[in-house]
Amino acid sequence: MGYNTLEEKRTNDEILACLAHDMRSPLAVINGYANALLDGTAKPENAKRYLEVIAEQSKRLSQTVEEVLTAARLDGGAVARKESFDLGLLAHDVCGDFLPGAEEKGVHIETSFDEAYVFADPLLVKTALSNLFENAVKYTEGGTVNAAVAAEEGGARFCVNNPGTLEEGEETRLTQKFYRSRSALESGVKGTGLGLYIVERALSANGSKLEISAAGGRVRFEFFLKNS
Repeated sequence: MGYNTLEEKRTNDEILACLAHDMRSPLAVINGYANALLDGTAKPENAKRYLEVIAEQSKRLSQTVEEVLTAARLDGGAVARKESFDLGLLAHDVCGDFLPGAEEKGVHIETSFDEAYVFADPLLVKTALSNLFENAVKYTEGGTVNAAVAAEEGGARFCVNNPGTLEEGEETRLTQKFYRSRSALESGVKGTGLGLYIVERALSANGSKLEISAAGGRVRFEFFLKNS
């Protein structure tokens, strides 16, 4: 398959490099544990744990592939299919998906979701919300995440904030493709560096923008959507 521009080729090369890097480790783990089960070197009492590790790494692979494909679709110019919906209700439902994982990590999520209707693409907004909640829980250890939807004149504002700090000027870099902050790298938490990039692109398709700020040992992510 040919490429129309050098930029298109560079983007595809980046995607392939990202996939190769982030798939190598979980594939090696899956291969090792699967072979141990197949050749009988795994003790019977460890079989369940081995299968749990395989399932966990398979889920990680699926998430990596989904993030890369989502980024590619947005780069390709995803068209927003706008309709009126309650942003507060959508945020409540998406937040619920992350409560079990948050509880397992000892993370408390405090919420305040007002009824607030917006005119946007619900699937793209759900993608943005999912990435923001995942990001907040992933980088919080035993702390509190605050999330809210508030009705404002002409639309509604969503915000989520969690414990953390940013380096000077990092607010503008966090949404760059494949960018991972120093704190994220030092934490050892795995990721593709595509989460916030996907959020920014999904919001952009709906005429909005992700705003990032840090103060008092907390990082805040927010966006505003119009209701018409």
